[in-house]
Amino acid sequence: MPAGNGEGLQVLRYQKEQKYDAHWDYFFHKDGIANGGNRYATVLMYLVDTEEGGETVFPNIAAPGGENVGFSECARYHLAAKPKKGTAILFHSIKPTGELERKSLHTACPVIKGIKWSAAKWIHVGHYAMGNEQAEMIEQHPQPKVKQNLPPGCEDSDEMCPDWAEAGECERNVSFMIGTRARPGKCVASCKRCDVVVDTGAERTQADWKKSQAGNRRSLGA
Repeated sequence: MPAGNGEGLQVLRYQKEQKYDAHWDYFFHKDGIANGGNRYATVLMYLVDTEEGGETVFPNIAAPGGENVGFSECARYHLAAKPKKGTAILFHSIKPTGELERKSLHTACPVIKGIKWSAAKWIHVGHYAMGNEQAEMIEQHPQPKVKQNLPPGCEDSDEMCPDWAEAGECERNVSFMIGTRARPGKCVASCKRCDVVVDTGAERTQADWKKSQAGNRRSLGA
């Protein structure tokens, strides 16, 4: 990645109880891509050791192993990094297909004890103009999604379902993702469990047979 694609460093100071709410570094408006296109990646550097709290958390990614022992409550159940002097994290805001990487949603937990200093470096898909340089807009053209050949009625009810399924939530969180016939889950399509919401295979054949038998009985009685 060319050095010229990066913005200048933004240094942030957090005192006790200060935080940053969940957000994407990705731009959703035209003005945001007017200089070098959208933000492709972020490097977040930690400048001091924070005694307690202040973790960077990714709410759309579960914690490895289910729980982060020794982290604050804010960061306990999702992928998170503690602010340690001299360390940094790198994450991408755009998928290789050109779409928003929804897993890059991140938040800064409240500082509980001590102080937090961090520096953010945002990197764009193209050259980021500074000083007297001429800014250039770079349009995004995400690759079209390949539609799945699914039976009518089998669909997800949350746009995050493909990401959750990829992360293994179909197996870990069955009741929410798949559910039951009586109470279908949010992500039956992404989990490839259309049988929960529509009749397939033998079930449909049996239903058609029962329907035809009922029709025959009505014809005989007429």
